Amino acid sequence: MKIKILKLSLGIFFVFGFCTVTSIRAEEVLVPQVSVVQANYQDNMLSAANVPASCLRTDEQWGKGVWVVQEKESIWGGTEYQAMFLSACILEEHEDYILVKDCPRFVIQDSMKPLQSGEKVRLIE
Repeated sequence: MKIKILKLSLGIFFVFGFCTVTSIRAEEVLVPQVSVVQANYQDNMLSAANVPASCLRTDEQWGKGVWVVQEKESIWGGTEYQAMFLSACILEEHEDYILVKDCPRFVIQDSMKPLQSGEKVRLIE
């Protein structure tokens, strides 16, 4: 009787372990990958920066703006990145660049799939 319970317990343990590893891997695969550009600040005293015009996005819900990456500490102590949409940051639009204010350092230039505000992303080099 004890051997049957031990075998059943080990079987359940391995099934839960397999499911845990599979779910961690699936989460890693489903995180959107984004390419970023660094905001080019004109002056250290000003909060305005130049970014390529390809970073400008128009969204039905948010209007015109840019997607930015914000660093956040993960629960494991590392760094993870979140996508945030900033709609009220555009000062001027030009043909090859846009001028933004109060913008984080990294601006998303391209993403593999549509983003949602607050979503975890992975940076592509």
